[in-house]
Amino acid sequence: MGKYAKSIFIFPFNIGAWVYFFSILILLRYPSNIINLFRVRLFLRRLVFVNTAIQEKAVTVLGRVTQEKSDKMALIIPTINREKLLRRLLKSLEKQDVHFEQIIIVDAGNISPDVFRSEFPGLKIDYFKSRTSSLTLQRNIGINMLKNDVTLVCFFDDDIVVEKDAFKIMLEFWQDNSDEVGGVAFNIKNMVLKKTAVIKEVFLTGNNEQGKVMRSGYGSMLSPVRNDIFTDWIFGGATVWRRKILDEFKFDEWFGGYGFGEDLDFSYRVGKKYKLAVISQAKVQHLKEDDSLMNNYLFGKMQVVNRYYFVLKNEELSRVLYCLSSFGQASENLYLGLRSKKNRKMYLDRFLGNLSGFAYISFNQLRKR
Repeated sequence: MGKYAKSIFIFPFNIGAWVYFFSILILLRYPSNIINLFRVRLFLRRLVFVNTAIQEKAVTVLGRVTQEKSDKMALIIPTINREKLLRRLLKSLEKQDVHFEQIIIVDAGNISPDVFRSEFPGLKIDYFKSRTSSLTLQRNIGINMLKNDVTLVCFFDDDIVVEKDAFKIMLEFWQDNSDEVGGVAFNIKNMVLKKTAVIKEVFLTGNNEQGKVMRSGYGSMLSPVRNDIFTDWIFGGATVWRRKILDEFKFDEWFGGYGFGEDLDFSYRVGKKYKLAVISQAKVQHLKEDDSLMNNYLFGKMQVVNRYYFVLKNEELSRVLYCLSSFGQASENLYLGLRSKKNRKMYLDRFLGNLSGFAYISFNQLRKR
């Protein structure tokens, strides 16, 4: 009786209890309204996302596991005349407490492989030339040069730095999971994760749910993550894939140059058949060169053209929503260009590139491969 009396006394002052109480009353009084609310939310998720499932933590996927406990790992690093960045990456790899069966450098420039072999004698470096500076072509060249006994393949951009024990943590994840998992990304810890502006959500150019692919052709931010999560796509510059995935899928060489959107295209195709994940404790840093060196006009053009090509390749994506998001992207670049003093030229160049992209896709017929 004492406990019952105490609960009656506390109830009027317990906000949570009142919320629960009125929620039940509303549900009983207006059940159809509540159900319609959930229907609207589900409709909106289906409109925005390809995969409408709520983001889930990347727990161990049990099932048939075919890899050996002694996985043999290879790295593929495309580069072009960036010896300083490449040396920094190799130094971070040298400090990892794992064995690399093969480190394949695919160079579209004129670096000296013998210098790196002598500087890093503990790393098994294989060097190959590429006739063209193309991220996708160079990765495919690297795939063709893999040794037969390699079971896991990593792709790294040359401006990545690997944190301590990152590969050890990554291997532990792979050894615990079944063949249902196809690709996994490292967690880029120095990226800034901001709350998505409402205007970006309206134009479907961003979303607060990490790693989702929207039907507009945009992928939401991936890193940094607090927990291991399954995703719809993964960043291409610091990833690990099962060897069999690369026997089944290749990088689309339509994406030329530094391949804006190639990682979204490749991983999304793989993700339709296999699970993808980002591992929170397998940390790297992405230390890019000065953005002032970027051709922002070309980047703005690729924002429009490359994404349109991606939407064309995947029938479940929406051309109508792509048009909405591209208009939003161009409007954002124009607004930031007019508002910003420091980065005015960068954003206005991107806006002009957006306009050039619209003209290009209007007068040229893109064909999916």
